[in-house]
Amino acid sequence: MPRPHCPLCGGGGTSLYSGLRDALFGAPGAWRFVRCERQRCGLLWLDPQPLEADIGRAYSSYYTHKMLPADSVSGVRRAYRAIKDAYLARRYGYATRAPRQIQSLVALGLRLFPDRRQFIEGEVMHLSALPNGRMLDVGCGNGRFMMLMREHGWAVSGVDSDPAAIDSARRAGLDAALGDLHSCRFESDGFDAIAMRHVIEHVYDPVGVLRECRRVLKPGGRLAITTPNASSWGHAIFGSVWRGLEPPRHIQIFTPTALADAAGQAGFLALTLWTSARSRGIMAAESLRIAAASAGGGRRPVSLWTAGLWFRFIGGARLAAHPLSGEEIMLIATK
Repeated sequence: MPRPHCPLCGGGGTSLYSGLRDALFGAPGAWRFVRCERQRCGLLWLDPQPLEADIGRAYSSYYTHKMLPADSVSGVRRAYRAIKDAYLARRYGYATRAPRQIQSLVALGLRLFPDRRQFIEGEVMHLSALPNGRMLDVGCGNGRFMMLMREHGWAVSGVDSDPAAIDSARRAGLDAALGDLHSCRFESDGFDAIAMRHVIEHVYDPVGVLRECRRVLKPGGRLAITTPNASSWGHAIFGSVWRGLEPPRHIQIFTPTALADAAGQAGFLALTLWTSARSRGIMAAESLRIAAASAGGGRRPVSLWTAGLWFRFIGGARLAAHPLSGEEIMLIATK
């Protein structure tokens, strides 16, 4: 399906990459990304795009189909969970058995490990505790995030259009609806928070989905979005093999400005927007994996391997100097 104009601002597009294949999950086809010519926007999108009726084929072996694993009972994992709970109690008000003195010590200690601190904060999408608050997880997959937030006191519902993923979530006892956000017709003003974790890049009408999120969100409720950053340093390094592209499942890739504009078009007030380097290890490893698969022989180009190593170790420091160059964009908006 041809898409010659930017789906966000209507600007023209310049070809960026062509002949891209799905080296991660084996979806058929060769794909092209174009970049919006309007510098303020900078959105990347697929042109042509797969037909909506066919896109399900791209998810036939997707990672969200996996059943949720049983909780580990190892001593190391229990200790790490206690540290996370203590920090989240201090940072966002979640329940914990840890005394306030321990919470303070953990928060102080994690200042020395900013990457780990960002990772822990990202696990709850930077949302503060709200006892008995209602949360909707849009694009819930197998329900991993839903289960975590349920443990933290939220009443969580989820929605996803992937039948296999929804089956996994329901087997775990989660309230997960099959379909898209529009077709499920959730009640207006029904949720205190909505989470979209690496979802908005997958949808065909991002502004329309955001408008529906606004409809079902309570006045004053929070929308939390995370998505790959087209302006990231990782994209600049890895180019056409950057993990964040993921054709054909990623219909568009946002820049920070483009995501803020999309939220504004949907009627949201953007509270905070920033980028994070917390996923750079995964981005580097999987980008190198894509590069190896694209080369056909399973070997990683030496130049990319060296760049990837450099990227993993100094990405956090570079983010301090270039705040919008992180691998993920994080947006918290309110109705």
